[in-house]
Parts: sequence; C-alpha cells; structure tokens
Amino acid sequence: MGCGSSKSFDVITNTQLEVRPSTEYRARYIPISKTPTTVQSAPSQNQENPTERQDDLPLVGTGGSSDAEIKDKILHGNINVKCPPVAKIVRIFTSSTFTDTEHERNAWMEISYPKLQLFCKERGYDFQVVDMRWGIREEMQILHKTTEICLNEIKLCNEISTGPSFVTLYAQRYGWCPYPTEISETDYNILTDGLQYKEKELIDKWYKYDENRIPAEYVILPVTKIYPDYTKNEKQEQGQNSFGTDSAEFTKIIARQAVSKMSREGQRKYITSVTEKEIEAGILNRDQEEVKKTCLWFYRTIRDIHEQDPKTTPKYSDISADNDVSKQLFEELKEKKMKDKLPEQNIINFDVSWTEAANDSTEHKTYISKFCESCVTKLSDMINSGIKEREERELDFLLKDISRHIIHCQNLCRNFSDRKEHYLKIIRDHIQKDNKLPLLIHGETGCGKSSLVAKVVQQCWELDTPSAVIIRFGGLTPESMTVKSTLISIYLQISRVINDDTVIEPDMLKETDYSAICHGLNDMLARTLKEIVIIIDSLDRLSPPEEASNRAWIPDQLSKCVTVIITADSPVGFDKADKLEINKFTQEEAENVLLHLLKQENRRLTDIQKKIVGQVLEKFHSPLMVRLLYDVVVKWTSYDLNDVNQVNEENKTNTADPSASIITQLVSHGDEGSAIGFRIRAIFESLEKIHGIELVKKTLGYLTIAKRGFTEKELIDLLSFHNDVVKQVENGYWVIPDKRIPISILLRLLRDLDVAIERRDFDDLSVVVLGQTEFRQQVSEVYLLQKKESCPDTDKSEHRPLRNILLDKLKTYFDDSKKFTNDSIRKLNNLPWIMTGYNPDDLKTRCLCNLEFLVAKIKHIGVESVISDIAEAVNVYGENKMADCMMIKVVLQISQNALSRDPHQLPVQVLGRITSSKKSKELETLLHKCEDAGFTTISTKSKILSSVGQGLTCCLPVHGGCDIIDLHVTRDGTTAITCGTNERKCLLQFWDVHEVRPINTLTLTGPRVSKTLLTMDDRFILVMTEDALTAYDTQKRILLSTYTFKDHRPPIDSNTELPIICLGGHAKQVAGKDAKQYVGLFWNDYWKLLKVKDGSLKDYEQQKMDPLQNYKTGKESLTSGCKNYMAWTDETRRVLRVFDIGKQTAERSDEPYSEESHKIDAMCFTGDGSGIVISSKCDKYILILSSTDLKQLHFIKGYDEDSPQDFRFFSDKYLYFPSKRRVVLVDVQTQQRAWLDIHPCHLKVAGITVLQSSLSSENDGGGTSSSRVLTVGDDGNLRIWKYENLSKLLKESDDIQNTDVGDKLPIIRSVKCVPGNGRYCVLHSAEIKEKDYVHYISVWDVIENKMVRKSQLKGWRTTDTDIEVIPTSESNPDPSIIIQPKRQRNETKKIYRLDLNTMEIKEDDYKVDNDDNDDETKDVDLSSFSFIQSNMSIVGIHGDENSLITISIEDKKSERYVDRCSGYWVNKQETILVAETSSKSMIEVFEIKEGKIDKVSTKLKKCDMCSEMQETKLKGGDFDLLSISEDGQFIIFLVKVLKIIVYDRLNDKTVSPELCRHGNEWIDHAVFITEEKILCSFNNGTFMVVSHLNDGKTYEVRDAHNAPIIIDGNLSSPYYTTYGIAEKDQTLYIRDKHSNNLVASFTSDMKLHHPQLGSDGCSVIAGVQIPCCVTSLRIKPGKLQTSSSSLSSSSTPVDTNTDIWFHVDDEYSKEIPNPESDED
Repeated sequence: MGCGSSKSFDVITNTQLEVRPSTEYRARYIPISKTPTTVQSAPSQNQENPTERQDDLPLVGTGGSSDAEIKDKILHGNINVKCPPVAKIVRIFTSSTFTDTEHERNAWMEISYPKLQLFCKERGYDFQVVDMRWGIREEMQILHKTTEICLNEIKLCNEISTGPSFVTLYAQRYGWCPYPTEISETDYNILTDGLQYKEKELIDKWYKYDENRIPAEYVILPVTKIYPDYTKNEKQEQGQNSFGTDSAEFTKIIARQAVSKMSREGQRKYITSVTEKEIEAGILNRDQEEVKKTCLWFYRTIRDIHEQDPKTTPKYSDISADNDVSKQLFEELKEKKMKDKLPEQNIINFDVSWTEAANDSTEHKTYISKFCESCVTKLSDMINSGIKEREERELDFLLKDISRHIIHCQNLCRNFSDRKEHYLKIIRDHIQKDNKLPLLIHGETGCGKSSLVAKVVQQCWELDTPSAVIIRFGGLTPESMTVKSTLISIYLQISRVINDDTVIEPDMLKETDYSAICHGLNDMLARTLKEIVIIIDSLDRLSPPEEASNRAWIPDQLSKCVTVIITADSPVGFDKADKLEINKFTQEEAENVLLHLLKQENRRLTDIQKKIVGQVLEKFHSPLMVRLLYDVVVKWTSYDLNDVNQVNEENKTNTADPSASIITQLVSHGDEGSAIGFRIRAIFESLEKIHGIELVKKTLGYLTIAKRGFTEKELIDLLSFHNDVVKQVENGYWVIPDKRIPISILLRLLRDLDVAIERRDFDDLSVVVLGQTEFRQQVSEVYLLQKKESCPDTDKSEHRPLRNILLDKLKTYFDDSKKFTNDSIRKLNNLPWIMTGYNPDDLKTRCLCNLEFLVAKIKHIGVESVISDIAEAVNVYGENKMADCMMIKVVLQISQNALSRDPHQLPVQVLGRITSSKKSKELETLLHKCEDAGFTTISTKSKILSSVGQGLTCCLPVHGGCDIIDLHVTRDGTTAITCGTNERKCLLQFWDVHEVRPINTLTLTGPRVSKTLLTMDDRFILVMTEDALTAYDTQKRILLSTYTFKDHRPPIDSNTELPIICLGGHAKQVAGKDAKQYVGLFWNDYWKLLKVKDGSLKDYEQQKMDPLQNYKTGKESLTSGCKNYMAWTDETRRVLRVFDIGKQTAERSDEPYSEESHKIDAMCFTGDGSGIVISSKCDKYILILSSTDLKQLHFIKGYDEDSPQDFRFFSDKYLYFPSKRRVVLVDVQTQQRAWLDIHPCHLKVAGITVLQSSLSSENDGGGTSSSRVLTVGDDGNLRIWKYENLSKLLKESDDIQNTDVGDKLPIIRSVKCVPGNGRYCVLHSAEIKEKDYVHYISVWDVIENKMVRKSQLKGWRTTDTDIEVIPTSESNPDPSIIIQPKRQRNETKKIYRLDLNTMEIKEDDYKVDNDDNDDETKDVDLSSFSFIQSNMSIVGIHGDENSLITISIEDKKSERYVDRCSGYWVNKQETILVAETSSKSMIEVFEIKEGKIDKVSTKLKKCDMCSEMQETKLKGGDFDLLSISEDGQFIIFLVKVLKIIVYDRLNDKTVSPELCRHGNEWIDHAVFITEEKILCSFNNGTFMVVSHLNDGKTYEVRDAHNAPIIIDGNLSSPYYTTYGIAEKDQTLYIRDKHSNNLVASFTSDMKLHHPQLGSDGCSVIAGVQIPCCVTSLRIKPGKLQTSSSSLSSSSTPVDTNTDIWFHVDDEYSKEIPNPESDED
C-alpha cells in the first residue's frame, strides 16, 4: 500500500547512493513513482523513521511552549508545531579517542551493553549504541566523510534517544585534528595568502572551486582523484603513503595559516580535533538542562603515565610540550568547557595507575569490572529518568498518530515545487465556498498530489487559521492502513476538537462496523460549527477497496464550516465531488522539480550540466527517473563536469566522472524500464563501495526474500550470522567483541537505501520492507540469481544459503521461557513464505503439515492466516502437488468455528475429517502427531464430523447472534449476501464465494428489517422495514435511496397499512432498450410500480384494483417475480394473484387448493416465467400453474418427507429448495431429483441457494463444471458445498425409494451408561415409521465405538418413554432395562423389562396398593422413575395422586412414602431419598441403610432452612431443590431463579455466600463436582464454580458459551464438563476441577444429545442424531500433562476386556414387537 505518499511522487530521503557517503540525515523529497507491492502495512508507532525530521522547527518545550500547548497544536493539526519523537529507543553515541580506551570500550560491549539492552527491553525500549570504530570504510576516507558521519550520528542520537544520548570516555589524548573538507572562498584567500609557491601549489592541487554549491566554495578532491593507486592492492601502500605525506603537509600549512591570520573563533574550524567536535555536538552546543539528563563523561586519569617509557605512552597521551596549540585546546576543553557544562554527578572519575589501565593484570581486571558496573548503574538511572519524563509528557495513541502525519506533512512542504502554485489558488477558492461538495484531487501516481495537499495544510495555518486541519496520508501509519481505521482516527480527532463528550470509546469503535462509523462521522460533520478542513491523501489505496469507494461518511452537502479534500489516482466512483486533475510531468516540469530539489540541498547546476541532464529528461521524465537522476546530479562538481562533449569523449576512454558516464549510458537505453534497471544496478555498485559488498548483498537479499520485511534487530541477527559480513565491517582494524554488527552500520546503509525501502507495521512491530518492485527485481537478478536461467532450487542461487539461515532462525516459535512474543508471531508469518518456492515437501514438513506450527499460528494469528499460507503454496506448486494440503485447508475451512474457540481442537478435527486412503508421507506424519499431540486432546472413533471430499468445503459463522432471514447469490455466482437481523440492528454481509471470505458488512439501524430483495441485475439490494424500502449499492456498499411508505400512501384507503413487495422486470437490455426493473407494491386493493434506475426508487405507475374477497394481504403473504409477471398470496396463503407487468393488470387470482387445511408454503416462477411453482406441506405434490391463467400445467411427484420452502429456479428447468435438513434438487422436466448432503441442523427458510453455473450442460447431462451450494441453518453458519456433477446426482436419484430419502431422523430420548461397567451404554431413540412409533434400544461398546445390540419396539403410540438400566448383580446376573411407555389417560399402564443379552422383552406385573382399600391393588402408572441399585428397586411418582413409591425388582412389592409429591432426589451414594411436597413448603428426607429405605422421614420446612424466607414474603414454592451432594449432606436450593442457597443438612445451617444472577441473567442449574465445589450455570452460558463451601470463593467463566448449557461433574472424575445446547454453540468444554483450567474442548457438527462424563471419569458419552449412534469422546492427556495432579487416581479406568457379559452376535439387530400390539 502506498502511503500517498511517503514514497510516492515527492517523498524520498537524502542520502547519497553512489560515491557520496550517507552524511546528511534530514529528509529530502523528490518525485518518485512506487509500484505498490503485495505487502500492505505501515510504520509502527514504536519506531521512528530517522529520516522524518523537523530540523527547521524549535525543540519541544522550547520557545515558551508548554506540553499542553504542544499537544493542543498537534490535536488541531497545526503544521508549525515541533512534534516529540514517538520512537521508544535509547541510542547512545560513544565518543573517545580509540587507542587509549580500547579496553574500556570492548568491556562495555561485552559486559555492560548486554545488561543495558535487557534493561531497556524489559521496559519496552530498544537499546542501541553507535561506536564509530566500525563502519567507516576506506571509501569514506577517500571521500573525506569520516567527521561528517560522526557528527550526524550524534545529531541523530540527540534527537531520538530517550534518556542518555552521548557518553564520552575523553581521557588524556586530545585526538586527531582533521583537515577541512570544504573552505569558503573568503577563508581560502586568507589561508593561501603569503604562502610559498610549493605550499600554494599543494593547496591548489587538493582544493578546487565548486560552483555547484550555494554559495560556491573550495572542496577537497577525493583521494583517488590525485592518487588512483590508493585502492589498488599492488600499489596501495604507495598511494596511501603519498596521500599521508600530502595530507600531513597541507593540514599543517592550513593550521599554521589559520592560527597566524584568523581570529580565535575563525581558526577553530581548522585546528580542532575530531573528538572535540564530537563533544561540542554532544555536550557543549546543547542546553545545560538537557545535558544533565542525557550526557555522561567517564573520565579516566592515569596518574603515573609520565613515569612510563615514552615509547609506550603515546597510545594513551598525545600532548607534548612542543605543541602549545593542542595542549592549550586540550586543557581548555577538559578543565573548563566540559566541567562547566556537565554537572558534577555526570562526571565519573577513575584515577588509576598505569598497571590498572594498560596491563592485563588482576588490578586491571578489577578496574574494568568497576568501570563496567559504573556504566550500567549510571546509564540505567538516566534511562529510568528519561522514561519517566517521557511518560509524563507522552502523547496518547491519537496524538501520536496525528503527529506522524504532521511530520510527514512538514517534510513534504520543504520540497513543494512552484509548478503547483496555480493548483493552490483553485484549492483556496474551494475552501472559501459557502456550500460545497468534496474536492477530489486526482492524477497518476507520482504527479505531486501528496506535496500539494501538504502545502494546502501549511497555507491554511498561514492564511485563514481554521479551528483544525485534519490530514491523513493513506498507509503512513497503522491507523491509516484501512478506510475504517482512518475514519475512526478522524472521528476521534474531530470529537476532541469540538469537545464532544458523547463520542464512543476507541475500543468500542474498533468493534463497530464500517457503516455505523460512517453514519457517526456524517452526523458529526453535519452539526459542527467550527471550521474544519479534512484531507485524506491516497484514499483509493486504502483497504478494502469497497470501503474506499464508499463515501457514506461525507454529508451530501457540506456546510461552510467543513471542507473535505481527497486525493486519488483516478476520478472513477467520485460522482458527487468537485474535481481537480494534476497533469503528468512534462520535460520542463521534471527539470524544474529537479532544480528545486537541488536548491533544497544548497546545490545548483551550471548551464552545461543542465544540457547534460536534459538529454535524459528529454527521453525519460517519469517521477522515478527524476528521483534516480537526482542521486547522480546532487554529487556533481563544476570543476569535473562542465562540457557535454567532454563527457561523451571521456566516457569512451573511461576517464570521465562515473556519474557523468551514467548519464551517457542512461540516454543510450531504448526504453525507460531498462534505463531504470541500469540506474538501480549502478546504485548497488555505489553502495558496495561505501558499505561493503557483503553487507549490501546480504541486506538486500534478505529484504527481497522476506514477505513481511524485517525489523532492524532481526536484520542485525541475520547479518551477524555471516562471518564475511562481520569481517568486512571490522575492516581489519577493530575486532567486534561479540561478533554482532553494530546497529549504526545497518542504519547508515538503510538511510542510503531510502529510495527503495519503506517502513511498515507488521505484527505490532516496525519493519523495513524493500517496497519498490523495480529494486526487488534487480536484487534478484544481481545478487540472488547468479545466472538469469538459474532457478531458486539451483546451487548457484544465493536464495538457498540465505533461506537456510532464515529457516534456522525461524525453527522455533517460542523464546527460551516458552513465552510467545511478537518475534514468535513474526516467525510464524515469515516461515511459510520463505519456504514457498523451494522444496514443497520441506514446506509441508516444517509448516503446512506440522501440528505444532498449525496450532501455534491458529492460536496467535488466526485460522485465516493458515488458509492463506496453503492458498499461496497451491498457487506456486499447483493442486496436484499440494493435494494433501488442500485437504487440510478444507478441514480448516469447515472447522473455523471450532478452532476459533480452541485451536487445540485441531487434532480431533483433522482426524475426524480426513478419511481418504490416499495420503502423502507428510500427511501421515501429521495424522500420527494428531493422535499423540503432546497436549490434552479429545479423540473419538465415531464418524460424527463431516469428512473432506463429501461435499462440504467451508463453514463460516455469520452475523453473531442475529437471525438469518435471507441469503442471495449474484447471478455470476461470485458474491453471496446474507441478511441477519435482531431488535437493534440488521447486518448485510457480503461474501466472496470463490475465495470463501467475508468482503464487507453493512450495519443498518432503526426499525427491524423484514425482507431483502436482490435486483435482477445484482446491482442493488432492497431492504424493507415497517417504515420504508431502502436501496443499497451491492458494489460500493452505500445507501442510494429511501422510499418511505408514510409519504407514499395510496390515494385511497387500503385494508392494510404496509404493502407487500415484489421484484420483476428485465435485468439486461431488450431490443436496444435500457433494462427495466420494477418494484411492485401491492395493497389489498391498490398497486404501485416503482422503477429501479441507478439505485433510485421512483413512482412509475399506480392504480386501484379489485380487492380479494374474504382475504387480504399481510406480513405472511408470499411473493415472487420474473421478467413479465409478479405474483403474491394473501395473508393466509390460500389465494394466489398474478400481476402482468406489461399490461399492468392484476385480474387473475385463484385458490389452487380446495382443502381448507392446504395453503401455499412455497412458490416461485419457473426459469422462463411461463409457470408458477407452488407447494403445500399438506400435499406431497409440487404443482406448476400457468402464469397467464393459473391453470395447472403439470405436477411433480413429492414425498412425505418433503417440507418445501423458499423455492428457487436456475437454468430454467432446475428447481431447488431447503427441506428440513436437506437440499432437494428437481428437474421439472424429467422429475428426477437429488437429496444433497444432510445438513447438521434445520435449514432456514431463506437459507439456501445454488450458483447459476451449477449445471453447465443441460441437455447432454455433462454438468462437469464445479458447482456450489450455499446454506444457512439454525446454527447461523454459512456453509458452502461443492459438487462436481449435479446432473449425475439427479440421474442417480431417479431410483431412490421413498423409504430411503428425506429427513427421517430418529429422536434421541436418552443415553445411559451401564452402572458398574464403563464399557457399555444404552441408547434409546424413537421415530415415526409408517404412521407408527418405533422405539430403538441399542447397546454400544464405547471402547470400540460400535453397536453390539439393537432392538426395535413397535406398537406404542408415543415417543415419550422412560428407560432405566438395571446393572448386573448376584441376584440379577443378566443386565436389563426397565421401560415404561407413556400412555394416554385411559390406556393400560405397564412396565416392561428388556434383557440385554437375549434382547427379549417381557411384561412385569407390578401392582401398587390402593390408598382407599389395602386389599386392592392397581397398575403402576409412573410419571417419572429411577433405579436404586442398593436395594434393586424402582422409585418414582405414581398415579394421579402423585404418590412417591418404591417397587422391588426381586419380589415386586411396593411401598408408599409420600403423597402429593412434586419431586424426589436420591444422592449418588444412595444413602438418602429426598422428597418434596406438592406445596413445595417442605422436604422429607428418608435414610437408606443396607439397601432398605427407612419409612420414618425427617421433615424440614424450607422457612427453617433459610432466614431469608422468614424475613421476606417468599413462599415455599419460590424455592426449588436443584441438587444433592453425593454423600447427601448438602442440598442446593434455587430461589426464584435469582440465586442459590446451600443447606448443610447434618449441621442444620446455610453455608457459603449466595450465588446471585448478574443483570438479566438467571440461574439455570447447579451440581456438586466435588464434595466442596459447586458448579452453577446461568441462562446466558456463564457459569461459576464455588471453590469451597466454607470460604465461598468463586471462579467465573463468561466467554465460553452464550446460551444455556448442560453441566456435569461426578466425584470420580478429575474433570467437569459444560456443553452449549444452542445450535450456535454445540461446544463441549472439559475443565480441571482443581484449577478450573480448560483441559480440552470439542465442537461438533451435529448436536450432542445427553452428554455426560463416562463412569471412568476420563471420557464423555453422548448420543448423535446423524448417524444415530453413541459416541465416546476420550480425554487423551498429552505427554506434558500425564503427571498432572488433575489426573486423579480416583478415576476408574474402563475395562477393555471384551468378554464381560455380552455375547456379541453378528446379527445383533432384533425386532421385538410390543406384546400388547394387535398387529403382532
């Protein structure tokens, strides 16, 4: 993304890219065209681009400006403010003479700096040290740039460092006094006056008059200009000696002349040492208060140095008695200047002996240790103080963002060229208008739009001084990367400017959708009374494009107070705006811009040089060429280049200046592309000379192969890995102690590369990106691919070693503490990109088929990023090579909902969905790893997840908690539109069908939306509410027009307030005429046609019509339309009426069904509009009626299982509709049909559509093109199903029998574990079959996940049947099931037993004593019952009198305990039976001892158990008994769903504080999960755990579920479970009882019925409806968790012995008829 351009048209920072070193760091700007790359981000606020400066402005806090004033100016966009730095950097320049402080500086590098780096890192800062011993290459010395580089490094440290910025070790050497590199004309005449001939000749030999400088002055020649042998190895020593002799001589001459002929101030330039110049820049020339906070002097004195051998002391002292000038300067600097400027505490003295300072002795080591310790202590204190002061005056996030744009604006203004002056006048006139439209400034990339609007900002403050100027350069900062984030930033700034206290909080704004932000900003602009100018540069480059084209945030008519200015490359889409076009560069304008930029650097061209430049600009004058040409001519000198012919002739003999030679060669190129490539390669050669070939090569190489760039630290890490780079930096002189390249070396290179690099924000870090496409291409050709014909896999390619080093650095995603950091995220993002393009198997092994990588990236970045990685790999290698990864991609797309909840679900999702027998080695490895993941997972052998390859390709959650009411697909099949609504808002979400991703969302507020319609041409979507009909553009996602019903009522009274709406007409031009689309509004006795044109809704025709007799239209009416007709039903859907669009009549109506019970449940027109398809759920036929007379044309055979709704047509002959859980596809001509894959939940009415290209070959049955079916069900997920040949499915469906189709799904009644045997459980299901209820009792082996017994029980007329499992025992060796069907009132009540071994059923003749007559008995009629194992008896509530009874299984005797019982509970240990009376005022507790229930109960009044009942008017019925602890001591009561109370039965007291609801929540259930812990759930999915009954501490979980849940937690298990029963949840969470930490989770496609912890405590048993089965979800601890205390030894393992008490038959299914059935 171009930041309009920080690098577009006019942005470019200085620095020389050829033979001139990086010496000046203030930003220079020049026209440049940057081709945007795929990388789209921006600079981070945590890093400052050192090139963005404000050199001409006063420092923050100076000039009388307080921090508050500065912040206020920034808020209002005042360009004249000096913005404080935002970089969190501590950068220190270390100054000293080199030889005498080598030990100290090396020790700091090895010992002190690493500690300080860690110190800063812990505080969020980056610690950097500039040490000039490295990085000053020989080429710099040739150009005499050493001193200039040093001083500029100091300037940079002073500007951006927080806390300390300058540290000197100035000791007893004055230092080297350099010769001047430039001399003014006046000084030159003084210095050469009176010289001897040879002296004058020597000076004139080295210094030449340069008229290219402003003002002209004498400059020293490069060394190689006089001594070409200086750099040649065989003659290098001779050349260096010659220059050494010359330089020593003319330096001495100049110094002598200066001392003798100049004033004291004038001579300092020529006699001052480099070290003193550094100290002047770092200390002496700065404010004393600033020096106190930022500067330190570590002053070491060797007290006995003069007593040492004179041959050894020069290394430590260069002051001699015969050099009075140097001695005087040294003493003055040390004793007066520095001590006067620096506070005493900033001077750290070390008085040492010669032994301590110079020898490798114990004393020396002790001294060095103290020296390092002192460095760390002093700098740490200063850093802390700096951070504290910074925090006090720190800008908040909004002001930081604004300041970045202000700084950029200031830099652009410096380089504004006069060519745009006339544009400024047009803009000024526009701002002064009273009523105005937005102003669009457009022109091709690089034409100068950014600098123009920057100048507008400057002039606004110079001329009119508005209240605020709000400027945003698109892509410059993270907050200006997207349209939404940019508008949020503008919204917040305006709200502060106008003091609007009602503004939404920033965090909430980020969660607000785009349309709502547009509405809020529009409203704010409409009501502001302050003069505000808003400028957005490069709006069209912001993402996403559809939002960039949406100007809904701009009011239709701007007031006088508000001006909106936008820049873009193209005017397309800006209809409602005044426009100003910026013309392309002409040759003359290019020359003027070049001269203007040179003037900014105090440079100019001679007339001859202008002609030379004109040769290039005559052929090529693009912005990029101007920029590249600037780097050449800015180094020209008049004494070297002053004749065109000289350039051409000398070029032939290679004696011309290299820069002049480049001009000639540029002109020789035939096209601009090749000329630019040549110029870029020349830049590389120049950089190699300045910085070293290895450093340049490796840096550019890494930046080229990086997807998301590198931070400076990352580049240092990578470059330091290369010994050749380190050696080159050391340059044979100073050894780098830790072999880590100093940051200053890299920064100088990056500044010289400014033309090509960009700073952007990725993964919350500021990174360096090689943004120019042309540069990336040249790097690949010059450095990475040694031969053009080489490919990345060849050994000759430099890609491979760089890639391997990167892979080594990226191989681990965690730091040493296993902590995930920003660096980890960087690695996850870069690793797939680095590996893509090489060996695909390595890519799979390391990334795409690597479980650790996949889980880490999904968890910390998102599942979409992994899907994107796979898509990129497929683009490179093709689908065949990446078939296994394509399967993983589908798994991720289907499982997005599950993985967004818990990435650790990936193993179970992969294992459950990938069932293909064709697997690669890498995929096999992934599957094995999923089975042994290393972390706790869920495993199951059940096939309860949709497999890859079975049609389903994607499942996306849509609209949050909204109800989905409509789904539309454009006719080209590329875009889907879903509509979700609730009481507060409506969401229109746009989806890319092929890319399977959301495009945009529109949020509509106001009255609830009842219907949406997509126009025939797909251009507009119409939204109907109770108030109006609104049209939105489907491409721009903006509101176009609104048609209010109140303002357009029929001229006569109508029987209904609101019309029903229908669409019809032609989507395309017909017979050369425009397309005609209409909206029909139909009341009971009146109709209107609205014409849809360009999104406007205007009345076209209207007329009265005869009302329907005895019927009227209403909300329940159905509508449909085609090109010639519209049709609708009345509110009861009994009557069908047709409107002829051409004739504009609505004469025809009819009642298609004669039966009163029949109504029209679905209808649509056929593809050609000749017929209307209708259907009723009461009739199994689909009727096709004539559109002209409503007579039946023919019918389509239906099925009892059909539940047609939302009919739709495509390809004229194919009808499709959702029917419960299936999509039905019908060929209306052949009546062939297909039932597509069964849906996990019921489909919504408007929840399905098929792309128009579904059947490409209608006649030949080919249909070979890929088809997609889109569905939305009750769970709110958008699913996309892919089919290769739908027509083949239709043919195959022709022979399917009625019994094998439809939605015949059984109802799962219960799942019960067999007590005492965790291996088996019993599933009870039922269904209606042939108008009879069939019950299925099946026994499942949960270890093998297979059914071992099954019985069909027929003849009972209800699905509501209770069962209980009787375990095996000594008295009852055969396991069995107790069954009592629910009967009608007059039917005989019976209890049956099913033997699970023989699967035989028999009636048990149980009787109950009559209350009135003890001698009489009557049949058992239990409304509910359960089984008590200890005494092998049934307990339940019997008869109309609701008596609590028990019945012995062995002797069939019954006992009566409580009359009028409303409920009962038996604790798990079966020690008490608790009964609640029907009045709910009392409970009775019966003890169970040795299997016998005591007849005498303990009666407890609820009012006695809770003081609150005594103090309030609560009744016993307000207290519901929820649960009993396993030992029976504690009872949980629910008080009016508001709170729970725990009663201690044994101690007769209430324990623990009350658990109360929050807001509108209410308590749903509560259970004991340990003897002291209670799990309590709320209706909204929140649950709380009371950690201990005595202290009442709670642990609350609010983000796991969003609807009611099922909770379970038996004492034998170390876990407890929660399961969301809502269709939009269906997630099972397993948590550790002791820590409440999440252990594992599982999100199923199908709903889990009756989930419960298995008897072993380490599995979850549940029923699944499709396929109807029992699934066992095993909790499988990972290697790191097997020793966890959460795995309690109290859990009972499942017995895996297959020979328990079931004899497993091959024929396990038996049909057992009901003994009472008349049929059997």
